[in-house]
Amino acid sequence: MEEVVNDCKGRKPLPVKILQIGEGNFLRGFIDWMIQEANRQGNFNGGIAVTNPRQSGSEKMEKLKKQKGLFTLLTRGIQYGETIENGQIIDVFSKIIDPYREWDEFLLLAKEPELKFVISNTTEAGLVYIASDVVENSPLETFPAKLTHFLYKRFEIYNGDPDKGLIMLPCELIEQNGQLLKEIVLLHCRDWNLPNEFISWLHDHNLFLSSLVDRIVPGFPEQEAETIFKESGYEDPFLNVVEPYHLWVIQGDGRLDDLLPLKKSGLNVNWVDDLKPFQLRKIRILNGSHTLMAQLGILMGIEIVREAVTHKEMALFIKNTITEEIIPSLDLDPMESLAYGEAVWERFLNPFLQHRLSDISLNACSKFQSRLLPTLKAYVIKNGRLPENIMKA
Repeated sequence: MEEVVNDCKGRKPLPVKILQIGEGNFLRGFIDWMIQEANRQGNFNGGIAVTNPRQSGSEKMEKLKKQKGLFTLLTRGIQYGETIENGQIIDVFSKIIDPYREWDEFLLLAKEPELKFVISNTTEAGLVYIASDVVENSPLETFPAKLTHFLYKRFEIYNGDPDKGLIMLPCELIEQNGQLLKEIVLLHCRDWNLPNEFISWLHDHNLFLSSLVDRIVPGFPEQEAETIFKESGYEDPFLNVVEPYHLWVIQGDGRLDDLLPLKKSGLNVNWVDDLKPFQLRKIRILNGSHTLMAQLGILMGIEIVREAVTHKEMALFIKNTITEEIIPSLDLDPMESLAYGEAVWERFLNPFLQHRLSDISLNACSKFQSRLLPTLKAYVIKNGRLPENIMKA
């Protein structure tokens, strides 16, 4: 990893503006890349303090420290009809702290004067309420418990300064994840009998914004790693692969882009009043198409998504279903839905992804109920008949 480490010589750590809860592939290939781009354009000029949400991540954090927080990101796929394959070194981590081994250092982050955002991806299992007690010098286990204690420390350090409140941006794939996170934090406040002044500060000067993330991050390319390392001239155990497509929809005031200038930096980030249309479009078009092709594709001897969308009969079947049954059934802007459908099709064609239909077919009944059945019902209401293609799924 020598070349990557050398790449940071003379690099001054950026002021910590983001606390990142999660060291996994997704956040490193999503928000860390976005911050890299905003910094490159001179729009953000901020760094990230990254921490692991579980004790199982401690070993990974040690390894990340050894290479100064640097890692390689490889973007591969099809975008606007062109094959994309490029790599870059991401250097946005100003601090790397393991709260299970460095609890005091973690809490000291609450003192960072320019800290403004907390971004998390702890999976659905991480955004839960588990009653716990605060024990001196002992790390709290769950992310919401850590966050509650952290916010209280910041409140104490800055004497409830309104300007030192934070903006929480959870990326866990749960509807209204911001609202859920706030509810859990308030439960911990109740359990710990935290003062009313702090709870008022939480309500009045902190934001818990729900968001929707969309990007395929395959992660470390096991089968190709050796070849990639030979071509690059260095080894990187944190090598991460992403598709070109990315979307982050945040339910919040668009003026917040002045603080987190991602849209300003040309990234596909949308500040909206309501997440539901975006969630609906993703579930019905992207996830619905996956479920549509899975069972039928397996019966036809097709193994992966890319094979399905390049198979003469199956490709026509899927496209017709999207344009003639799924999109017309949505009470959304048809042009925006068609544009999203085209982007989804390019993602399906990605020659670097091996997305198996057998994986998509798991829990097929529940997936049909959430992804295709609502389209079927809406189609019947609008047209007075059953959608032929969806009926075949």
